[in-house]
Parts: sequence; C-alpha cells; structure tokens
Amino acid sequence: MAAIAYATNQYHQDKIKFSQCDLLIEPDLYNYGLFSFKGMKEIFEIGYETASKHLETTAIFNGI
Repeated sequence: MAAIAYATNQYHQDKIKFSQCDLLIEPDLYNYGLFSFKGMKEIFEIGYETASKHLETTAIFNGI
C-alpha cells in the first residue's frame, strides 16, 4: 500500500515538474532498475534510439 501511495505521489510531482519542459523524451526503461549496471549498454541504446526518433519528428529545433 505504501508503494502505491509513493508511486502516485511521484507521478503527480513529475507531472507538475515536466509540464514546464518544451520537450520530454521518455524511453521505455521499465525493465531496468536504478542500479542495472549490467544493462548500461542496452539502456544507452534505448535512450539514444528513442531520442533520435523524437528529434526527427519534433519541430522544436526548426529555425535554429
């Protein structure tokens, strides 16, 4: 029960914090934990691929 309350609170805090961002990229890293050091290469690749896809489709940097 405490874990659900913490996750809900964290979600609401993040929603407020991230609403100020011009661009938010959220790679699918749910299969990895905070200390998933063995998966660092895969985590990097997932992040890189996700960011590349978002940057190709967003107009945020047009005109710079």
